[in-house]
Amino acid sequence: MKPSSTETYRPRLIHEDPDVFSWNPDSESIARRHFHPLFHIIEQLGAGGVASVFKAVPGNDMNSEVVALKVIHSKLSGDVRLIDQFFKEIRLVSECSHECVVEIKGAWGHWYGMFYYAMKWINGQTLSERIENKEELDRIGIIKIINRILDGLCHVHEKRIIHRDLKPSNIMLEEKTNTPIICDFGMATLLRGAAELLNAFPGGTYEYMPPEQIENMRIANPRIDIYPIGLIGLELFGIPNKPPLFSGSPEEILEAKRSVTYNQIHALNNVGLESRLIDVLIKAILPNPVDRWPSAKIMQVAISRCI
Repeated sequence: MKPSSTETYRPRLIHEDPDVFSWNPDSESIARRHFHPLFHIIEQLGAGGVASVFKAVPGNDMNSEVVALKVIHSKLSGDVRLIDQFFKEIRLVSECSHECVVEIKGAWGHWYGMFYYAMKWINGQTLSERIENKEELDRIGIIKIINRILDGLCHVHEKRIIHRDLKPSNIMLEEKTNTPIICDFGMATLLRGAAELLNAFPGGTYEYMPPEQIENMRIANPRIDIYPIGLIGLELFGIPNKPPLFSGSPEEILEAKRSVTYNQIHALNNVGLESRLIDVLIKAILPNPVDRWPSAKIMQVAISRCI
């Protein structure tokens, strides 16, 4: 069942139990106790500043289909705006139906002070893990991964959804097929016109967001999502040798991103990547948005021609 597009959720049970704010969703044992019998928690997969993700099965039937369960940290459950964004995330992902976009598995809601939704279980690793482990992919294999990410992004943008936080750790790589799957729509927003461009939930990751997003955290348009694809592509090819390409304080990152040139990135090419291919990726990260690829589809066509 999809949440209503007009629904605004307001937490109700948060203050009814004084122990709610002492719960620690990062603890597998506590998660197991509080989600029983709704879910059986198998293990914790990861945790961020807003939520934790657990491997779980519905109920206590271990023969049930495994899911990935995203749970908002209980200490944040009283933040009405954050919870509204969480349910907005569920609505937006529910609008998508593409093999390169994470799939909601129907279960979502509020369970004794804990907000959650279940996603299709992906057997694989994140792109950041693949890059960090320096697991080799051939040139054609990398191009195909970038192409498929752009394919999923085309679908997302056709739904007028802007992800706003694309990065290697938010893209899963399915183990058997190497299919990339775009995940974590926690910063996503829906474009409804010019007014919506400045009405997005603030946030993102400095290392992968374009300079205009660093300057205005509420901005949202398709080029915002195209920018990190260029960085992800470069990292997959080993440029730079030690990613990310941009690091330091927000001010230092912004200054570096404002001055990116083709020659600067070509100088980091120690892996023998041909100019035509590297130029496709550089065009995605140019400082001026109007100089970048205007759409994921056009960038996809350009990267496909490099095979």
